Amino acid sequence: MADFQGAPSNVTREAWTALLQPFYFNASSSELSTADVPSQTAVRVKNGGYLASLGVYHELHCLNQMRNFLYLRTSSALSASQIDYYHTHLDHCIEVLRLSSMCNADLSLYTFTWPKEENFTFLDAHSKTPRKCVDWTQVEEWSDRRKVELAPTVIMPEE
Repeated sequence: MADFQGAPSNVTREAWTALLQPFYFNASSSELSTADVPSQTAVRVKNGGYLASLGVYHELHCLNQMRNFLYLRTSSALSASQIDYYHTHLDHCIEVLRLSSMCNADLSLYTFTWPKEENFTFLDAHSKTPRKCVDWTQVEEWSDRRKVELAPTVIMPEE
């Protein structure tokens, strides 16, 4: 089982925390322009530039939030307001992941086999289709060179 799976523990928390860093990076005015984002409405960072994140980090954050809620909701650790927050946040996350999945459709062929267990709850899905992935190390290095701390000092807009 990968360090990213299973109930919340020190191992899963550390794995997800490392994966999600750096979540924010410093975008330039020209990058905002390329993304069709007006600089007047973008959140500015104290040391210059604009607060930004790559879509993949947003999607991974959403998966982690869904994973946390999956395990937290079975405990009595959540208040009613926290449950409301998770419902709103996860509804947003499901939409983000749906759009990303449809935009970046994985067309790998999956086949199904019967599980070895007698009382199985679902079939085993398998794919031997080779995948062409991005070089994740390059994504991390690019983001790390331009990272903004997790709780950045931002400049409030003037009224």
